[in-house]
Amino acid sequence: MLDDSCNRFQVSTGGFNAQLFQSSADCIKILDLDGRVVGLNKGGVTALELDDPVMLHGHQWSDFWPEESKRAVDDAVLAGQVGKHSQFAAFCPTAKGSARWWDVVVSPILNEAGGVSQLMVVSRDVTELHLARVALQDANRRKDEFLALLSHELRNPLSAAGMAATVLQTQALAPARVAEIGSLIQRQVAYMSRMAEDLLDVSRVTRGDVSLKMAPVQLNEVLREVIEQLQPTYAAKGQQVEWQVCDATCIVLGDKTRLVQVVGNLLSNSIRYTPQAGHIDIRLQRDGESITLAISDTGIGISPADLPTLFDLYKQGAGAGNERKAGGLGIGLALVRSLVELHGGSVAAFSEGAGSGSTFTVEFPAYSR
Repeated sequence: MLDDSCNRFQVSTGGFNAQLFQSSADCIKILDLDGRVVGLNKGGVTALELDDPVMLHGHQWSDFWPEESKRAVDDAVLAGQVGKHSQFAAFCPTAKGSARWWDVVVSPILNEAGGVSQLMVVSRDVTELHLARVALQDANRRKDEFLALLSHELRNPLSAAGMAATVLQTQALAPARVAEIGSLIQRQVAYMSRMAEDLLDVSRVTRGDVSLKMAPVQLNEVLREVIEQLQPTYAAKGQQVEWQVCDATCIVLGDKTRLVQVVGNLLSNSIRYTPQAGHIDIRLQRDGESITLAISDTGIGISPADLPTLFDLYKQGAGAGNERKAGGLGIGLALVRSLVELHGGSVAAFSEGAGSGSTFTVEFPAYSR
């Protein structure tokens, strides 16, 4: 029926190119002056995911739009009725429920007497463009949040180091006190140095400028080294860390320094988000041609909404809104994912929600001699 009405439309106007109408990939509809659909091209059938295009025939065009878009649709029809062109962008799902964003142009079709006889609607699917724009806006928002957080994270150690330096300059202190203040300054400088190194690493990874020194690496040694490095940190919080290595076959082809960084970032993350006297369990095991590292904790957990984007750059997993209290820039997990993928592996996170703890798993291909 729709094809017939399109043919009748072509005959009635004489100048309309039916072949162009049907070959266009855009969704093109013909409306009568009351806004009812009387024609639809083949591109429209595909774009709207219609099994039976006849279902549109004779129905008000606005009936197929969600409520929030009807005003724009009605205004466009009214403008066309008086010979004006109009354009709008809006969301409207397809017949099968697929989310689509459309750029819509409504134009009057004039008869030989110069009056408006019908309306032509050209709807272009701009879903990819819309989603890219939303993603860009989200990235800009997260970048702004990150810069604000970076300022906050730098302010505290800079302030502490500055006050300590002032004390050294203005007060006569016993040698023991001088050494204590000197240690405080060293800790703050070390903290800022690690932060700067992480930022440089993220920049290198983003540019694809990371050079890995690949060699067979025993992951048992990597795990022992990381635990030794972080023992003072988790001991200061009274946390219990249990760990279990696998047999001598837990060897991967990788850059040991970067693998230490991966495991260190994951364990540091668990320590940061696990409360005083909490428990962290680490398991390293081989299953066939894969080696899996699992780090589980009794920390604040991760909300289900945050899991899909947890490894995105500048993203901090929210656990009951406490993530900022725990500190951090939100770049550690993004760096982990990038480095793991450069080693041919994968990383995932699991949590039943806020207050339920979390588990991070990293899977590497086992090294074959």
